[in-house]
Amino acid sequence: MARKARPAPSRGRAGADAGTGTRPPPGYRLRWTARRPPETLPPPPSPPIPQRPTPRYAYLPRWGLRQDFTPPLAVRPVATARWAASMPAVLWAAVAILLIAAATEVATYLLLMLNRTRLVPGWSAIAVDGAALLAGVLAWAAVAAAALVLGCWLVEQRRSAYARLDQQDPRPAWHVVAGCVVPVVGFVSAPLLLLELLRTRDRADGLRLFIRWWWAGWIVLTIVTVGCVAWCMVGGDLQHTADGVAFTAVVDVLAAAFLAGTRVLAARLSDARPTGETADETGTRWVLADR
Repeated sequence: MARKARPAPSRGRAGADAGTGTRPPPGYRLRWTARRPPETLPPPPSPPIPQRPTPRYAYLPRWGLRQDFTPPLAVRPVATARWAASMPAVLWAAVAILLIAAATEVATYLLLMLNRTRLVPGWSAIAVDGAALLAGVLAWAAVAAAALVLGCWLVEQRRSAYARLDQQDPRPAWHVVAGCVVPVVGFVSAPLLLLELLRTRDRADGLRLFIRWWWAGWIVLTIVTVGCVAWCMVGGDLQHTADGVAFTAVVDVLAAAFLAGTRVLAARLSDARPTGETADETGTRWVLADR
């Protein structure tokens, strides 16, 4: 018995229902939503912290109320500072010793001139010669001490001057002292060191001229001293010896005048105003006063 054939289903509507099972309503739009994986979710917020009382001390704290009133130990000054402080006294003492040495040389010269016409007592000659010898040795020692204290004073002046400028002295202390003590080296280096110090002072044109005259005086004193030594080393008669004694007295007086001028120069350099410092900062303070 033959079967009746069925008609084939439509592919349009049947195909849409076959894929989803239902057909979306007309005008419906699909929206895709992205969700984070569970392992990447942030932790849940912590519960709020309950209010607590304000922290306070049950006793009076003493960690910030203690103070030590013990006076600090005095800082021991360095050697250059101690020598620099004695510079004025040493210079004036050297001036006095040089004048005394010149006086003994004058006494020796007068004794030699008197001995040309008459005999002099032996004790007077021994006393005058001994005094002249002792004064000469003390004069050389005084000049050496004056050069040493001047070098120490220059070290301290340069150190304080560069410290005010927030700088450090480019020359070491031994260089400055050697530049004042060594005879041949100091003849050139000492004025240059003073001129370097002068650059840290305001309105120092007059001092610059003063240093040049001081340097010229040093040159004259050096020439006269070398000539005196050369004269005394050459032998001669009694008049030649007397002239050598007078020459030595002149050298002593010139050296005393040079040291006195050096003391004046040091005082003017110490009183000069540092660069960048106003007049009110150097010691003048204006205050209100009731009438």
